[in-house]
Amino acid sequence: MESRLVTNRDAQHTLLRLAQEAREMHWAVAWATENAVSNAAVRYSRKLRHLVVGTHFYQTAPKVLEKFQNLAAAKVRPPNGALFHPKVYLFETDECAYALVGSHNLTHAALFGSNVEVSILLSGVPSDSLFRSLKEFVREEWKLAERIDDEFLFAYRQQYEAKKPAEESLKQFARLRPAKSTRRPSPLELDWTDFVRRVKGDAHHSLDGRLAVLRMASELFEHHKSFAAMPVLSRKAVAGTLGDNERGPDNLSWGWFGTMTGLGDFASMVKNRPAALSHALDEIPDEQPVTEDHFNRYCRKFNAAFRDAQHKGGPATASRLLALKRPDVFVGVNGANRVGLCDAFGTAPTTLRLDNYWERIVIPMQASPFWCSQRPSRGVTAEIWDCRAALLDSIYYDPDTKR
Repeated sequence: MESRLVTNRDAQHTLLRLAQEAREMHWAVAWATENAVSNAAVRYSRKLRHLVVGTHFYQTAPKVLEKFQNLAAAKVRPPNGALFHPKVYLFETDECAYALVGSHNLTHAALFGSNVEVSILLSGVPSDSLFRSLKEFVREEWKLAERIDDEFLFAYRQQYEAKKPAEESLKQFARLRPAKSTRRPSPLELDWTDFVRRVKGDAHHSLDGRLAVLRMASELFEHHKSFAAMPVLSRKAVAGTLGDNERGPDNLSWGWFGTMTGLGDFASMVKNRPAALSHALDEIPDEQPVTEDHFNRYCRKFNAAFRDAQHKGGPATASRLLALKRPDVFVGVNGANRVGLCDAFGTAPTTLRLDNYWERIVIPMQASPFWCSQRPSRGVTAEIWDCRAALLDSIYYDPDTKR
């Protein structure tokens, strides 16, 4: 028996050549997506005796399972139970046997992408005990697998789509930073009980008043469907640009979470030309999880709204609107909390910009114990949970540091 190392993209050429030359094939793989080798499995399906595909962690694409559905040799391992994780490709000709065993899954990323992969190609005669053992392994796993029927495909497809946002988040690695000072804790140190205690202990504003503002803002977005459709005073209330003699809905303290009255171009836009800001806010979903892609689209449109303005928008105005629309995801950065927030998140206040707000504020916040806690079933703590990002202002607000 001979062996050689197969790395990265060498595997695709090896598998395609062996699939063409083989008399029969036995494959067992953890995951599969559409690519030339998976297409070869369909093209040479008369040679396939056993094909077992795993679906754990929803890495296998439904489309490739649809292609395999009509193959008599193809079965699937559902994404529960013991993790199905082999990568075995066994080929037999009339006189020789070959097996590629290692890290290469039947995926585009493994065979054609930028993954770092390594496998061993074994070659010998079909009667070698190792080849017989590999064939028996694939055969036994095939017996434990199930047919790819319409019922399985329907259930898997729905859950595959539902898991996509979580899969994308797992690909990210944020350089989380410890707090720059010990004056106030990092959100990464706050569990749910400590967070609620600190929010309720706000020394500058009342919790009831804060929740009333966020509750009314939610009602305004729900009732009017868009920022531009709100009456002028409601828009100004949400944006924090009400004048001293103006009263917003329910006479609430709309200056809380950041007063933006001194930002002339923004205030003028809110009052007279709200369409561009409204289009930006439309990129943020009302209820479903907010992704970085949603945020980036918001930023592009928000910045475009200030293309001809003398003074551009920034993290203060942008995050004020975001916090009022989705207080579960965004905290408004304002003059009185900027130092405290940035210190807590381990970043310099002078370096925080809209283009790094997601990385420096949102990602570490969503990795914090308080944010990841389970929602209480009812009462004021449930409402606090629904607004837990915006309510960070309660903890880090300090008018003495206003800048």
